[in-house]
Amino acid sequence: MAEGELQKLQDDEVGKGACWLSSAKQVPIARLDCDLLSAHGIELSVARLDLVDPQISGNKWFKLKYNLIEALNQGATHIVSFGGAYSNHLHALAAACFRLGLKSTAVLRGELVTPLNPTLHDCKSWGMEFLPVTRTQYREKSSPQFIQQLHDQLGAFYLVPEGGSNALAVKGVAEVVPAIVAEIGVFDYLCCGVGSGGTLSGLIAGAGSPVKCIGYSAIKGGQYIEGQIKELLAQYQMSDGSIDDESVVVDIVHDYHFGGFAKVQPELISFMTWFESSFDIPLEHVYTAKMLYGLFDQIKAGRFSRGQRIVALHTGGLQGRRAIAGNIIS
Repeated sequence: MAEGELQKLQDDEVGKGACWLSSAKQVPIARLDCDLLSAHGIELSVARLDLVDPQISGNKWFKLKYNLIEALNQGATHIVSFGGAYSNHLHALAAACFRLGLKSTAVLRGELVTPLNPTLHDCKSWGMEFLPVTRTQYREKSSPQFIQQLHDQLGAFYLVPEGGSNALAVKGVAEVVPAIVAEIGVFDYLCCGVGSGGTLSGLIAGAGSPVKCIGYSAIKGGQYIEGQIKELLAQYQMSDGSIDDESVVVDIVHDYHFGGFAKVQPELISFMTWFESSFDIPLEHVYTAKMLYGLFDQIKAGRFSRGQRIVALHTGGLQGRRAIAGNIIS
C-alpha cells in the first residue's frame, strides 16, 4: 500500500478512535446443546468475544482499552510492545494504533522472516514497524537495562507488556463479566484459556465470589502462571482497591496443553472439527479449543453438578488459523 493511501486510511480511522475507546461492548452469547450436556444436566454457553471487533479480536479489545487510554492521557504518540511472529496481541495492537493515529513498534522474538506471514503482513499494513531481537535478548525484555536500550534506539514511547497483561488489562477484562450477566443473568462458572494470565485475572476481578473462574493453561509447565495472576491482581488491587487479592483462589487446570504452547495433537483437531460442525463456532488451536476440550472432558468426568450454568470465554485470535499450512481444520 502506498504511503499516501495508508495515511488517508489512517486519517479516516482516527476519527473513530475516541468512539472505540469510550464504547461499552456487548458480548454475544451462544447457548450450546448436545447429548453430553443434556446427559449431565449442564447449561453451557460460549461468550463470543471473537465477535466484538473485526480486527481487535476477543480478549485483546478489553486488555488494550485502558492501556491505550492511559497512553493517550500521557500524550504518547508511539506504542511499543513485544511478541512472536504469530502474536494475536501484536495483531490487535497494530490495528488499534492505526485507528488512533499512533505509531506502533513490535519488538519481535527471533529474526524477521520474509515474505512476512499473514499476521505480520496485516501488522505492517496498519503501519507497525518491527524490531527483531535474538531470543537471548528477548528474555531480558522486562529488565530496566533493556527498556533503556529501547528508549535510546526508539526515543519516547508508551510500553505495553507482552500479551498486554498488566493492571490496566485486568481492569478492562473485568468489564466482560457484567456484560455477560447483562445477557444471560447469573451463572456458576466462567472458564477461559490461559497464557500470560491477564484475562483470567480480569475475570476473577470482575466476577467476585459468586462466580468461580477456571483457567485452562495453554502452556506446558505453566504452574508459574498462578503466581503471575496473584501478582497482577495485587497490582490491580493497589490501583483500584475493589478486590481482596489475599482471599483470591486461582484455579488453573494444567492437563490440556497438548504438548505445549500452540502445539496440537490429533485428538484436539478431531475435537475442533466436531465442535465447529456441531455449533457453527470457529475455534483456534492455541487457547479456546484447548480450553473447550478440557471443559467438555471435565463435564464428562463429573466435575460439575447438575443444573450448573457454565460460560466459556471465546478469546478470539482466529486470525492465527491462517498460519497453519493447508488450514488446521480440513
